[in-house]
Amino acid sequence: PQIIVTDPPYPEEYLPTFGALDLLAADLLPEGGSLLAMSGQSHLPRVFEQIQRMRYQWTLGYFTPGESTQQFGRRVKSNWKPVLWYVKGVYEGEHIEDTIRSGENDKRFHEWGQSVSGMAALIERFTVPGDVVYDPFCGGGATGVAALLTGRLFIGSDIDPACVSQTAARLAE
Repeated sequence: PQIIVTDPPYPEEYLPTFGALDLLAADLLPEGGSLLAMSGQSHLPRVFEQIQRMRYQWTLGYFTPGESTQQFGRRVKSNWKPVLWYVKGVYEGEHIEDTIRSGENDKRFHEWGQSVSGMAALIERFTVPGDVVYDPFCGGGATGVAALLTGRLFIGSDIDPACVSQTAARLAE
């Protein structure tokens, strides 16, 4: 794949998945390839500690519509989430705008699902038609649908076989 676009789970017990994602990206991506990983904000410093092999490039703001998500322990109402941008080696592409606006929330296919419009905006900003997009946490399949709708190829995987089946069914439509 030319890029990994993914949304790993955010709770503290899943922090090691970011380390596994780092290993995967360093192994799979070509030189100059990008890893775009969404993250919650509560454990962000620890997420940064997990990703050491890839080169940190930037943090993009992914803005979500509707009601704020309340972070009770932090006393914050959030309307955005970070998308951490890492590169294998050096990024030599075009300048990238660092904000994305999701058109709608979509939890129909997975409780942590993202919108197709938001994922499509990320994919279009970082790839060209024909590129291969990989999502190792495919969940409900929004990244796959977005990739296909924008003329990219898609590879998805997930630890949950039900998610893989559901994504495959969505992509077959």
